[in-house]
Amino acid sequence: MQRARPIPPDLRERLGKLVPRLGSPFDGERVATVAAIERLLRAHNRDWHDLTATLAIGQMQLPLDEKESRARSSESAPPPAADDRRPIAAARLVRVISAIEARKPASLGERSSKFLGQLRAYADEYDPVRLSPKQMSWLKGLAVDAGIAVG
Repeated sequence: MQRARPIPPDLRERLGKLVPRLGSPFDGERVATVAAIERLLRAHNRDWHDLTATLAIGQMQLPLDEKESRARSSESAPPPAADDRRPIAAARLVRVISAIEARKPASLGERSSKFLGQLRAYADEYDPVRLSPKQMSWLKGLAVDAGIAVG
């Protein structure tokens, strides 16, 4: 018997989107999913033995749905340190968001628009709003793209 070959990250990602469809209540969808997985494995010079071995030794991490992912991350991740989050006055945050939306409405993607909407909702509820470094970086990036100076 040949040794199982590792599943490369790009293949893991694509398989991660297909494998959950094996749980479909529809026979046709399950059969089509098996065929799609088979084609994908073959295209990457892999087979079901490689996939099974990868699953058995825990090297394949399938993406979780958003709700389960959040639940797991909140259970296992330690809470952020108090100084990790940066405060910004709610009124200032709303001004920055309004300026970004006014100057670059067409270039905002769906995720960025949703992000700004969530920040606006936080500003309605909290003052100051405490942003994580990642949130602050994203906000500053959007502001710079819109030609707004944010300090």
